[in-house]
Amino acid sequence: MKFARPKGLDAIGTIWALFPALMLMVLPAMGTPATAQTPRAPGGKAGLLVHDRYDPTQGVHLIFAENSAAVPMQVLLTMREGGDFRATTAPPHWAVVPPGAKGQVLLTLEGAMSSGAQGAVISGPRYHVALRLGDPSAAHDPAAVYRFPLAHGARARVTGVAQGGAETRMALPPGAPVHAARAGILAQVGAPTAGQEAFLRVLHDDGTIAHYGNVHPAPDGPTPGTQVKTGALLGLVADGQATDTQDSTGSETGGQTPAGFSLLVGRATHLGQTAPDLAPIPPAFVNRHGAPIKPHAGGWYMGATPGGPPIAEKLGRELDPNELAAIREPVPESYRLTLDTTVVDDTHVLHVSNGYPHARVVIFDWKERENLRASRRTPARLIVPPLTRVFLLLANPKNPTQEMRYKVKYSTWQQ
Repeated sequence: MKFARPKGLDAIGTIWALFPALMLMVLPAMGTPATAQTPRAPGGKAGLLVHDRYDPTQGVHLIFAENSAAVPMQVLLTMREGGDFRATTAPPHWAVVPPGAKGQVLLTLEGAMSSGAQGAVISGPRYHVALRLGDPSAAHDPAAVYRFPLAHGARARVTGVAQGGAETRMALPPGAPVHAARAGILAQVGAPTAGQEAFLRVLHDDGTIAHYGNVHPAPDGPTPGTQVKTGALLGLVADGQATDTQDSTGSETGGQTPAGFSLLVGRATHLGQTAPDLAPIPPAFVNRHGAPIKPHAGGWYMGATPGGPPIAEKLGRELDPNELAAIREPVPESYRLTLDTTVVDDTHVLHVSNGYPHARVVIFDWKERENLRASRRTPARLIVPPLTRVFLLLANPKNPTQEMRYKVKYSTWQQ
């Protein structure tokens, strides 16, 4: 994801005669979007603070950091041109400031400070500070598993898988809830700007990061710095557009529907290097039964919160034609024979209803079919009992990313 370079975020260390230890709060710069909130400590206190002060006992100037947030932050210091200060170490001046750090020295400077006519100190070193969430030395836990970031029992279609399986895109309408795929700390909230979508970021206990793209905070959702459990509400899908609609007649057509959101899992990269801020890591998804599953474009998947109530509904691909064939539903007398289609995800369930007071024999076949796979061979012969609705077959697309089209034909006579 690319972000516009933040503006107005240079931090200038200044020492005044009457305030020998002025504290500066550093806002996000390169490596973190300018509109992202800095991670905060519980109670809403500022997260990372950068100080600078002169130490007369050693004759040096110190730049150090305090991190009251619950997440690690990378800091990159760049000395501004001009001035009489000289770093005692070679650049880059980079460090990871762990949660709870106090007085961590980032850089030691040598050199005389500017003085006024009476010898009063009036200025100190000038430097730029850049921040990035996360520790690049974090090691992904191979035993960690991820749930689909949906409400318990909700289903959604995967519209794409990218970055070697690390990024999963799912279609949901604007305002739909997005839930945590894995427990962690809500570390960042990014507002939409030109060239940047809204996002949330969760830091996991192994140091990896989950980026939820096109998602904004929910009014009753967590705030930055708070712990979230797997399956907990994180935010809501922001506005977007795509083309992926399906009508009830068995054909898919183009149209405007929500673009949904994306989930990208990765490890923070080294601030200062020319690379994306996350190195992708493919997450290990499990389904609602806890079994490993690898999502693919066009497939439908269901959210399941650990410990949540049983889910009676089934995904379309989980429907069993043998179970459906055993079901008989009564219908009123109409002296008509009708065929109806129910769509469950990308699965079309076909039934035949016999409104006659006597059994009818039905011969079913396809008039036209494209990109279609059926649960039974055709032409199919079926005896439908009187005043009864019975299951006929399941139809699925051979290629989930392509449209499925069909037309049917059937003949009937009294048994």
